[in-house]
Amino acid sequence: MSQANVAVVRACFEAFDRGELKAAADLLDVDVEWDPGVLIDQTVIHGREAVLQFWEQAFSTFPFAHEAHRFIDAEDQICVLAYIRGQGVGSGIELAQPCGYAVAVDDGAIIRSRFFAAHAEALEAVGLEG
Repeated sequence: MSQANVAVVRACFEAFDRGELKAAADLLDVDVEWDPGVLIDQTVIHGREAVLQFWEQAFSTFPFAHEAHRFIDAEDQICVLAYIRGQGVGSGIELAQPCGYAVAVDDGAIIRSRFFAAHAEALEAVGLEG
């Protein structure tokens, strides 16, 4: 991996966390594979437009952002460790917990992302010890 790939992932997360979902999606490959994991009852999403629609739907009911990002270059993937914080629009239920992602980048675009509900799981997914 390169620092350029870390920069792509960082830019995507920063845009997402500012609520600039279209700008974040523009950093995804057109055929991206997005796995929201166990936190959200959803199957793997395929394609940039489908991911953007998923994000927009999620934000309409449960807007959230990531805090305290760490981006770790793990050779063939980028491991993102963060804390997710959000609040349900209708329910008022708050969420605050650690999370992680294993992200693959190719030719300047994110081609795959997998969500994990724990830092150790994300580290393990990219071949690092948690």
